[in-house]
Amino acid sequence: MKKCQECGALSRGKVSFCPKCGMPTDEMMKKDTFVKYKTAKVICTSKSLSNFWGAYHFVFDLYKTYLDGYLSAMGKSITEREKELLPWGAVLMTYECGMRFLTDYLEGDVYFRTHRERHNLDRARTQFKLVNEMLAMIDQMLAAAK
Repeated sequence: MKKCQECGALSRGKVSFCPKCGMPTDEMMKKDTFVKYKTAKVICTSKSLSNFWGAYHFVFDLYKTYLDGYLSAMGKSITEREKELLPWGAVLMTYECGMRFLTDYLEGDVYFRTHRERHNLDRARTQFKLVNEMLAMIDQMLAAAK
């Protein structure tokens, strides 16, 4: 059993996320809240499992739902300044993931498993597209975090 350092919930077995606050189990250690919020980077949607990176989009309503759940679970253990930085953490970690995919593509796909030609390049483009969409909605994201 693992005890979440954020909300105290216990997870059993090979659970990927804390059942209470949604924190990835690999993040169940004390780290900077700004960085731990990186899970929000995956909040996107696609009408199909398309190989086309343009098919994926940032969906504010999903982000807001995740944010509300996260803040509810965190309670008073998160400072006002950390709340203000959460949207920027989501943007930063999405950008970082894009850079990691791009680096792996340029180095010959040696880290992330790929299933087709230019897979990591498409992943990188998807992450950068999400960053652009997040930045276009950053005012809404900041307002939602207050």
